[in-house]
Amino acid sequence: MEKILRSLIQEIIPFDLRVELDLLSRRRDIHNKEKHQELILLLRKYGIDDIVQLGPGTNRYAIKLKGYVIKFATDADGKIDNAKEFAMAKLLQPGAIRVHEISSNYTILVCEYIQVFGSYLEMKQYEDKIRKILKNWSSVFLIGDVGITEKNYSNWGIRIGTEEPVCLDFAYVYRVSSKLFTCDKCGIGILTPNDDFTQLYCNNPHCGKKYDFSDIRLKIGNDLHDHEIGELTDRGYLLTHSHTDMVLDEMRSSYLKRNKKKVIEKVEEEKVEDEPDTFVMPYLL
Repeated sequence: MEKILRSLIQEIIPFDLRVELDLLSRRRDIHNKEKHQELILLLRKYGIDDIVQLGPGTNRYAIKLKGYVIKFATDADGKIDNAKEFAMAKLLQPGAIRVHEISSNYTILVCEYIQVFGSYLEMKQYEDKIRKILKNWSSVFLIGDVGITEKNYSNWGIRIGTEEPVCLDFAYVYRVSSKLFTCDKCGIGILTPNDDFTQLYCNNPHCGKKYDFSDIRLKIGNDLHDHEIGELTDRGYLLTHSHTDMVLDEMRSSYLKRNKKKVIEKVEEEKVEDEPDTFVMPYLL
């Protein structure tokens, strides 16, 4: 099967800008709110100003460009979130946005654009469909921070041209079941989602301890984070050509080998590890 793939990142975002964005994500002298302002200035510096600013999350900033959403990581946690969403998106279809491309250092993520809910009331109109999605996910995955609650309405929206709700921020969905986690208070109960999927609780009737998903993220630790992300080459196709259509059986080009020295010299000059490649995820339409 042949399918033409294109890299939006490599066509729109110059390599020098990708280096500067990665350097920005590593800065510790300014807060993420200030990084959001710096990010927009960087985009304008390189002539990328035909954008819609969609706003910040905790560790990322999103814009709309060329009909797609681009999520920029503003710190190390944001990079993990980008990589997690790239790794998980296909597994969560059709209830999550399609994630199309990620830079090799996880700083930039290209996603499907959806119409985000404007209020909790709007989200409640799709409550039954969202609950069905979350119930299906929770039978296989450990899910968090995507439940039906007032603070989460902006994590959901409607796929364009449909009436189907989809989740747009699912970095707290893990490829492990909550059944793998026993309560650390009683040592017997199994952690189980509540009805609105906003918390986990111990199902031992004599215990019932409640857990926030931030507690679970700490329990999971770095090893499982690495397992979750895995090798992105297992999930996407490596593109090393800028402004070039690629065919699935020709993904492994010689570009990187031929230009490795130039790339390394550029990286060492900027004191940042980066390579001019991205991973692309094709979807069946």
